[in-house]
Amino acid sequence: MVSNNQNYGKQQPDLNWENPKVRQAIYDVMRYWKAHGVDGWRMDVITSISKDQNFPNNTNPHHLEYVVGNQNNGPRMHEFIHEMNQEVFKPFSMMSVGEAPDSKSKDARLLVEPDREELNMVFTFEHMHVDRKPGDVNGRWAIQPVDIVQLKRTLANWQNTLDGHGWNALYFENHDRARTPSRWGNDTKYRYESATAFATVLHGLKGTPFVYQGEEIGMTNPSFELEDYEDIELKTNYDKLVKQEKTISGTDFLKAARKISRDNARTPMQWDDSKNAGFTKGKPWFKLNPNYKDLNVSDDLRSDKSVFKYYQELIKLRHEEPILKDGTFKLLLPDDKNIFMYTRTLDDEQWLVVANLSGDLQRVDALNKYVGFKTVVTNYDDGDKEILRPYEARILRK
Repeated sequence: MVSNNQNYGKQQPDLNWENPKVRQAIYDVMRYWKAHGVDGWRMDVITSISKDQNFPNNTNPHHLEYVVGNQNNGPRMHEFIHEMNQEVFKPFSMMSVGEAPDSKSKDARLLVEPDREELNMVFTFEHMHVDRKPGDVNGRWAIQPVDIVQLKRTLANWQNTLDGHGWNALYFENHDRARTPSRWGNDTKYRYESATAFATVLHGLKGTPFVYQGEEIGMTNPSFELEDYEDIELKTNYDKLVKQEKTISGTDFLKAARKISRDNARTPMQWDDSKNAGFTKGKPWFKLNPNYKDLNVSDDLRSDKSVFKYYQELIKLRHEEPILKDGTFKLLLPDDKNIFMYTRTLDDEQWLVVANLSGDLQRVDALNKYVGFKTVVTNYDDGDKEILRPYEARILRK
């Protein structure tokens, strides 16, 4: 029932999807949980379920020790996912979203095109690489400042490619991704502003936003020491890159870990300033972020700058305004290195989303073209029409 090819960890067997008995056993498990009230499925690396049975060597243009190109988007992947749809998703009207590593937007169309009856949505990894040096031997640990231009182009490409052909899954954070204010924003002076600016950008897009625990209060990376991290990926890469191959220094690896390690998102949820952040009276499985005394749900709800309440405003808009569900998307200022600006249009209605994703004042003369637009939501109390303050974000309507 399983192969001995373990892609991620020795405790994680790689199921042999070529065996129809294995597939039926999986569908039986899914039906069991449907009977217990489950309404949908989020599937980890679903694009890895089919392998080329000729087992060809991977191409390796960057001379990496470990490459994974042949494990994704295999020859029978669509067949297997469609079968799962017919066996489980369609009969029970279940929601489905799957991780799609190595998949481009054109690949995603084949997965989420409604007539193909495969998945409802996929999580792209493309926009998660905009702070990584491309082709570097150190992979994700070769960090660079976030490339806002590339972030915009990547998200815009997915918006446009799937428009009319499927539905986008929108996210910046999850259990594998670091906290946005620490990774791409400013987690000290402008923590509220950067958390809400990126939230504004995400919730204005077409698709379904996914909010990860703690994201709705602007939780930050913990800035641990190396010995505090638990993630197998981090430990494996530290041994390989720092100790064995010596392609990155321990200092630079720690700097990268504090910026992008998966463990940054895995500290316990910060409910209040009591012991263990109010998460448990027992012993947590992982260290707490020391800032829980000052950054927690209880304090955020009482704050004049509540990230949680700002998220409530954004989510309320998405429930009430059809333009945020059905409106077409158009990226503006694609080459601006700091400003993320786009329109959503539905019939004769138009909305404008604009955010300064930098820590500096930015003059945006293009805003003069939208005279008469009224602010719907913003993360600053007042402001100059053409000047955006650090991490200032606005949604305006015609």
